[in-house]
Amino acid sequence: MRLYLYDHCPYCIRVLLGARLKALPVELIYLTYDDAATPLRLIGRKMLPIWQDDEGYMGESLDILHKIDRMQGARLFDGPESPAITGWITVWKPVIWDLVLPRVADPRFSEFRSAQARAAFTAVKEQRHGSFPALRAGTDRLLAELAEGLVALEPLLPDPARAGLDDILLFPVLRSLAVVEGLSLPPRVSAYCAEILHRSGIIWPGALPPLTPAEARS
Repeated sequence: MRLYLYDHCPYCIRVLLGARLKALPVELIYLTYDDAATPLRLIGRKMLPIWQDDEGYMGESLDILHKIDRMQGARLFDGPESPAITGWITVWKPVIWDLVLPRVADPRFSEFRSAQARAAFTAVKEQRHGSFPALRAGTDRLLAELAEGLVALEPLLPDPARAGLDDILLFPVLRSLAVVEGLSLPPRVSAYCAEILHRSGIIWPGALPPLTPAEARS
């Protein structure tokens, strides 16, 4: 089994988290952001994640998740979503993306090692979300808003010792915030993320390997 993914992508991390919690042996294939040919060849769209097994290729993170949930052991992800968690994500995702998008094309992520890949990401996202300099200009306001949202999240947090669909939806969004300098997670949110990291072996972006001198110059 193979998973084609980007390391910065929360939808990809959904599937990776699900596979790790199900203890499935999966080969991880990280594509560069400017590689459109591979996903187009596999599923006809430039979209990740892509799952490959003996039955072929599949896109769409939640479809993949429900497939792998049936592969091994007890079902973990077939319960209902918590309205409190999905509601929190819906309310705060615009603020989160405004903070994350102008920062995430970082060459420490393998998909952004090249200047071409970073430029491709910037062009696509600025067209949809506005200029990155303009988004960065709102950083102080956005950080203040999100700080309130993260405090409001604390009493809603799932129990990380009992893996479920809420973890699949929430944790990747929180992980994406690792690229936002000056943001501190409240204690219970930080502890929640630490427990998911421990159980899954997923790397927090702040712990990514440093650039080589050549990559730093690219």
